[in-house]
Amino acid sequence: MKAGIAFGLLVLGCPALFVAAPVASGRDKSRSPEVEYKAVTFGTDEKEATKKLNELAAEGWEYVGPLGNSLVAFKRSRASTAQLAAKNELARWEGDWAGSDGSWLKVKGDRWATGFNEVTAYSGRLKIVAIQDKRTLVDMEVEEGETKGQTVKAIFRLEGDTLHYCGTYVLPRPTEFVKGEGGDPWSVAFKREKK
Repeated sequence: MKAGIAFGLLVLGCPALFVAAPVASGRDKSRSPEVEYKAVTFGTDEKEATKKLNELAAEGWEYVGPLGNSLVAFKRSRASTAQLAAKNELARWEGDWAGSDGSWLKVKGDRWATGFNEVTAYSGRLKIVAIQDKRTLVDMEVEEGETKGQTVKAIFRLEGDTLHYCGTYVLPRPTEFVKGEGGDPWSVAFKREKK
């Protein structure tokens, strides 16, 4: 039987549905499959069904097809432990941050924007490289601004309502939150703005 093939079987006159679990030949069978499946039932209430669909989409579930007995199949990629840790870390940074030098930083999901005195200078995508005890290593891909196409090698550390940052385009990734001579690497402690 091939992995992931659904088939119906008549057992004692009752229709039943079986889904074969994916089996990886030649690999460690104790590992979780890279894709997970979920069977969902929907009622007749349009608003409740729409709400459930939006929740499934927000959790990364994709429609596969009907299963029968009012069940619908969905699938999603199983995130690695590192991916989940990175997502959780970025969620902790989400919000608006102000530096004492007039700089600011906004983080939403894996998106960032920064500038001085309310003028947006740069924006792009955050990619967590590693989470360590005293800092998180991050690549800040620049998608808008003078340095479009370049990547800032940065470190961050969140302490309460302070998000410490140090980053550079040219030098090796910083290991401490210290501003270099001439401003490279650049370092700032952002304070979370209250809403």
